[in-house]
Amino acid sequence: MSHISTEGREVILDFVEPGELFGEMQILDAGEDVTAEALEDSRVLTISRQRLEDLLHDRPGLALRLARLVAVRRQRTEVRLRTLAYNTVPQRLGNLLLQLCRQYGVPHHRGTLLRIRLSQGELGSLIGASREIVNCTLSDFRQKGLVDVSRTQIIVRERELTDNLAYRRSGVVPTFAPSL
Repeated sequence: MSHISTEGREVILDFVEPGELFGEMQILDAGEDVTAEALEDSRVLTISRQRLEDLLHDRPGLALRLARLVAVRRQRTEVRLRTLAYNTVPQRLGNLLLQLCRQYGVPHHRGTLLRIRLSQGELGSLIGASREIVNCTLSDFRQKGLVDVSRTQIIVRERELTDNLAYRRSGVVPTFAPSL
């Protein structure tokens, strides 16, 4: 799920897993235009605004579950905003890679292979950084032995990356590139 600004800049808002509801904000309050793009073959079912409103009226339990979903997504958004406000690009990218390991990682003999393919521009969109800065940060991570990056895959050494992020937070002289 992404939003494209009037200047043409894309911001990735979230990923939707199979079976997960999306687009609820646009139906509930006619929110800003959001674009959905499938990263793999998908089947999408739709429901009209009126039908959803009828279901929510007739089934209060469904309305409560939808409210909880909206609350969880808002909480995730708030966490992302705090991350953008208080962390450097290396911290944001490192934390994103660890999150992607939890959601999309599979064991690999060199670490954790991300089964989701994201370009450097997409990674930058997720952390509020340019593709060029993501490229430099990934190169720094690669030199430090935290990741292996090729054109088609990213392998993360989770323990090493986690240790580096912990040093960064502790006030110890960082092993990452200077704040970007």
